[in-house]
Amino acid sequence: MNKYQEALDKLNKRKLPLEIENDIKILEELVIKEIPHYVHYEYDGYADGCPVYDIAYCPSCGRYFEVDYEEHYDYCPSCGQRLNWIMEPFEEDDEEEMQYDNDDNDSECK
Repeated sequence: MNKYQEALDKLNKRKLPLEIENDIKILEELVIKEIPHYVHYEYDGYADGCPVYDIAYCPSCGRYFEVDYEEHYDYCPSCGQRLNWIMEPFEEDDEEEMQYDNDDNDSECK
């Protein structure tokens, strides 16, 4: 938990006037924007029988990025969400969908 979140938690425990509560809600939104969210990757083609993940999009606003051609921004230029460009680990169910069997050499893409 970061310092911003700790401060908000302390404020939320107190009984405060309505106008201050509204300001706190705005601060909560800003704190959430500072937490890095994984960009979502998509593929639009294959190379050597494996999907090529060359498109990513912001998880908050859906802005698309061309992975190979655009800068990996720390923050989304459209909505300000902090971004994490590391490919998010797949759940077991997702991983099964991602595997590709090649009958010629029995290799799998992950």
